Amino acid sequence: MLSRRTFLQGSALPLLAAAASRQEALPERQPYFPSSAHQFIWRNWDLVPASRISTALQTSESIVRHIAEQLHLKRQQTAPAMDRRLRFSVLRRNWMFVPREQIAILLGISEREIEQILNQDAFYQGNLGQQPKCETIRVSSGSLHGGGIDYFRDDPATNEESRFGFEDAFSHPLPNFTAPVDPKDNQFPSIAYPYVCPYSDPLGDPGYQRYYAIGLLQRMAASGVNAIWLGALLRDLIQYPLFQQFYPFHPERRDRLRWVINQCKRAGLKVYLYLDEPRGARAAFFQVNPGLRGAPGRRGDGLRCLCSSTHEVQSFLQNGTAQLFRSLPELAGVILITASENPTHCYSLTRTPDCIRCRKRRGADVIGEVVRCIAAGAQEASPSAHVIAWDWSWTIVEDDPQAQIIRSLPDKVILQVDFERGSQIRRQGVQSLVDEYSLSVPGPSHRASQHLELARARGLPVMGKAQIGTTWELGTVPFLPVPGLVAEKLSAFAKNGLRGGMLSWTLGSCPSMNWELFSIMDRHPDIDSHRAVHTLAVERYGESSADTVVRAWRIFSTAFTEYPFSNSVVYSSFVQEGPAQRLYLKPSGFAPRIMNSFDNLRWTTPFEPEQISAAFLHIGLTWEDGVATFRTAIKGMSGPAGQLAERDLVVMEAAAIHFQSIGLLVQFYEMRDRNSNSALARSQWRKNIAAQLALAERFLRLCRQDSRIGFEASVGYFYLPLDVREKIAACRYLLNSENDTQRFKT
Repeated sequence: MLSRRTFLQGSALPLLAAAASRQEALPERQPYFPSSAHQFIWRNWDLVPASRISTALQTSESIVRHIAEQLHLKRQQTAPAMDRRLRFSVLRRNWMFVPREQIAILLGISEREIEQILNQDAFYQGNLGQQPKCETIRVSSGSLHGGGIDYFRDDPATNEESRFGFEDAFSHPLPNFTAPVDPKDNQFPSIAYPYVCPYSDPLGDPGYQRYYAIGLLQRMAASGVNAIWLGALLRDLIQYPLFQQFYPFHPERRDRLRWVINQCKRAGLKVYLYLDEPRGARAAFFQVNPGLRGAPGRRGDGLRCLCSSTHEVQSFLQNGTAQLFRSLPELAGVILITASENPTHCYSLTRTPDCIRCRKRRGADVIGEVVRCIAAGAQEASPSAHVIAWDWSWTIVEDDPQAQIIRSLPDKVILQVDFERGSQIRRQGVQSLVDEYSLSVPGPSHRASQHLELARARGLPVMGKAQIGTTWELGTVPFLPVPGLVAEKLSAFAKNGLRGGMLSWTLGSCPSMNWELFSIMDRHPDIDSHRAVHTLAVERYGESSADTVVRAWRIFSTAFTEYPFSNSVVYSSFVQEGPAQRLYLKPSGFAPRIMNSFDNLRWTTPFEPEQISAAFLHIGLTWEDGVATFRTAIKGMSGPAGQLAERDLVVMEAAAIHFQSIGLLVQFYEMRDRNSNSALARSQWRKNIAAQLALAERFLRLCRQDSRIGFEASVGYFYLPLDVREKIAACRYLLNSENDTQRFKT
């Protein structure tokens, strides 16, 4: 089954190709849309202006609006300022049924620029996968007949918060804010990602300043964070002759980074760059520089590694890093991933590199050399700069624990240790491996403990990597309300001699109760975890409701410890979409993608589908009890505390619906694939769809209320209210007695 780790280790694209060769999937065509043009207009109505939709369809804008009325679509509220941020949403919505040339028209860019978007990070290609052969979509004369289609009706009783509306809420400066004094002991940065900032090339966006609003940065500082991180390519930020012909220097990116550093300084925050170097290059580069040609990248990506066993690449890493820090002297440091994410050095994706130089060397030595070159450049230009070597996915190169790699690291480099990764757990009677971040598992894993011990034996400083707000266990809500588990994790950090750390990837950094808890425990290192959680309840909602609030949180936390964790569950399923996931009446034939399994259930491994369904339904129904308890607590609140609690309640209820929807979706596809025509099967089928419909209708209200729901920085939005409406329309369509018979046809 496809997981992020499988994909990033380089084996996913061959899997996708093999699946495609076995069966050429047909473009997606959902039966509840009268025509492909209806599906096209629906999927793009909240993303693309009607004028561009009509251009793509080669029809008039009035015809597009007529079809929109048939689908009960209201007045468009697209915002041109958000076009860039919603590009990947357009790709996700259209990839499986619209030809690329029409998608380019929708996006207002060229097909070449689409390729450039996909090449920015391996995740984007993995999420979309191979595109089916799609026919050009046009409006037929038959599409224009008829009135409104009943199962698309909508009654928006809730005022809808505009997408990205949370940006405005976080942009306002905090009253009476005083920037924290820079601590003398700078060994323990507490680093998080700015919640609103897109992951893909933020410094390439002319509107980049909005992602670093002073109000958001102040809120991060008030939560105990003292640094942010953002990603970049070294060759984009320096002027280096080796790359000028094919990858020219972008001085505006460096100027923008300087602005970010100064802006963060106003809030008392430092800035770290995440680097994954030396980044691979395309064939044209190696035609001019054949001696630097390293191992191949992933199948189909057109890249090869830049061989770090060559003097030229080592000089680039050292001198380029020195140039970076000389030009940006207040840059706090760099965070290095040296395996799995992108083709970089020749061992970055494999233990057996196809490179005449590196195959004679140990992978641990190659990784150590890359880190050593970057560290030498940083220390030459900025002796106080931190170089943080992260142990992410080092299993690609060496079995756990990675003693050889740790021994190969240069002195003074900080080792950053994944805190939960490598934990063995038992859920539903099944043994499973936590090979990712987790809030359901506090940590440390045996691997983390070994790495901490190995680093300290070498005299290396150490940091932890964990998540505070949320994880890919459910990454499409702004936070998971499990302060008890967060407190347990932070207590484990302290017991292992860790303070601070890298506390969010691109998800999990939304200001929330979990970050307030981090602030409490950071200010009071000796506080008991139970006392810290109670203090949080009092500070956030008031003394009178604190005990009931803590009781609700305890319900959430206890249920969440039963999460059926595996990498395929969090990375290769429909877990992130839940109540917004489309229903497929018949098998789609689509090969699973990363975080997009369509109607395939192979992602449930090592659990059986029935076990996954039971686990998520149990978690979701138990969370409903927690929601009811928290709702009782709100009755004793008033003023700003009550308003905050009401907004928190929306997220709690959304998570409860998510978990239940996942369980029901698994049941749905199991029943579909059994294809039983018995009266009992029909009854269970309709009961399942009715339950999904009820949850989706509840969820639509919540999704409209809170624009954070469905958002995640690397994708933008996994889903929008219109996706939830499509789920509702599908359920209504299937519950129609005439359409229901299609399910039972063989």
